[in-house]
Amino acid sequence: MNNEEKIIGLLEKMNYRMSAMEDRMSAMEDRMSAMENRMSAIENEMLSMKGEISSLKDEVSTVKDRQMKDGEVLELTAAQVSTLTKDMTEVKSRLTSLENAVTRIEHDHGKKLQALFDGYQQHTDQLDRIEKIVTKHDELLCLREDEAATEYQLSDTP
Repeated sequence: MNNEEKIIGLLEKMNYRMSAMEDRMSAMEDRMSAMENRMSAIENEMLSMKGEISSLKDEVSTVKDRQMKDGEVLELTAAQVSTLTKDMTEVKSRLTSLENAVTRIEHDHGKKLQALFDGYQQHTDQLDRIEKIVTKHDELLCLREDEAATEYQLSDTP
C-alpha cells in the first residue's frame, strides 16, 4: 500500500467517522431541541405557578384583612354587649325602684280610699237616721193634723 492508498483509506475512515459524528451531532441537536422544549414547558409551568402563588398571596392577604375586620367587628360587638349589659342593669334598677314606688303609692291610696269609703258609709248611715227621724216627725205631724182636724170638726158641731 502506498501513501496515496493509505491517505485515501485514512480519508475514508475520517469521512466515516465524520458521518458518524454528524449523525451523533444531529441526534444531540434533536435531544437539545427536546430539552429546550421541556425547559420551555417548565418555564411556562413556573410562570403559571408564579401567577397562582401571586393569586394565593392576594387571597391570603384578603383573608388576613377580613380577619382583622372580623376582629374589629368582634371588638365592637363586645363593646356594644358590654354597654347593653350596663344599660340593662340600670334599667332593672330603675324598674325595681319604680315597682317599689308604685307599691307604696297603691298602699297609701288604698288607705285613703278606705277612709273615703268609710266617710261615705257614715254619711249614708247618718242620712238614713235623719230620714227615719224626719219620717217619724212627718207621721207625728200628720197625726196631730188629723187630731186637730177631728177636734175642729167636733167643736163645730152644735
